[in-house]
Amino acid sequence: VKYGDATDVKDIIKLVVGRLAAGERFFAKCYALKLVHTITRKSFWLHNNLSMYQVRQKYESSHPPEEWRYELRVRFLPKSFQELFQRDKVTFFYLYDQIRNDYMRDIAETIDPEVAIRLGCIEMRRFFKDMPQVAIDKKSNFEYLEKEVGLKRFLPKSVIDSTKSKTLRKLIQHHFKQYAQYAEHECVYQFFDTLKTVCKFEQERFRCALGSGWSISMELVIGPEVGISYMTEKASSPTHMADFSQVQSIQSSASDNKGFLQIKVAGAAEPLTITCTSVDDAEDMADLIDGYCRLVHDISTSVWTRKDEKIPRTPKSRVRKLDG
Repeated sequence: VKYGDATDVKDIIKLVVGRLAAGERFFAKCYALKLVHTITRKSFWLHNNLSMYQVRQKYESSHPPEEWRYELRVRFLPKSFQELFQRDKVTFFYLYDQIRNDYMRDIAETIDPEVAIRLGCIEMRRFFKDMPQVAIDKKSNFEYLEKEVGLKRFLPKSVIDSTKSKTLRKLIQHHFKQYAQYAEHECVYQFFDTLKTVCKFEQERFRCALGSGWSISMELVIGPEVGISYMTEKASSPTHMADFSQVQSIQSSASDNKGFLQIKVAGAAEPLTITCTSVDDAEDMADLIDGYCRLVHDISTSVWTRKDEKIPRTPKSRVRKLDG
């Protein structure tokens, strides 16, 4: 992707999303750009309105350029996966690939083996969507799956290594039959529903405090179903504070290496004040809420302002190339 200093992050997202497939993406506002340091794995979500000059000055300058990687991801999720499939199949399957890859990389080795096998069988059914329902019962077909495709594509290494081959085959055949009649998109719905039992992938959580001091420590929970909610250590479910449709403005600021957010909510007498352990966390949270506001209201304008933003948008126009 060629870009100049003044190019906005949203322009790059629009260009790359447009290359995924022909036609318009109904849920184009779900996408975001993430900057990942490949060595430390530290990452930053890049706000839509940042210029690429600001990105380089604010983030890239801390490490050599070749150590950074840009990732296009679906960050802002609609409430209904069914609506996502009906209106934007490209984004629907892009999100599925993203969530499944995250699952295999980050948590597959740590969950209950039976859940891992169920998730693996759902993906097998989706992967072999044109295969007859009973095909996996045939020994030759299973051997093809095992040797040519590889079980490691579907199952964590720990499950493959710790389960006898004959036992594993019977377990796969047993679970596969439950999903044998599913269409491809139904496999995705089932995968999401099953994964939710072990991982709240549709939520992002931040350790922070309510108020300007560090008085009420809690975990802020943000997602399409919960809106802006919080969890205390003793709570079993999140306590709702605001919907994205109620957010009128977000302001972030910094002091003593801490980050602060003030969120103005319609109908509330006082703004919601949140204290974070770092400026990066506060800005990450602000970017997330702002993105959901754009999605819910179907707007391109931001409701987030940074207090004392020091980096100018651009010094002078130059053309560079972005590698992802």
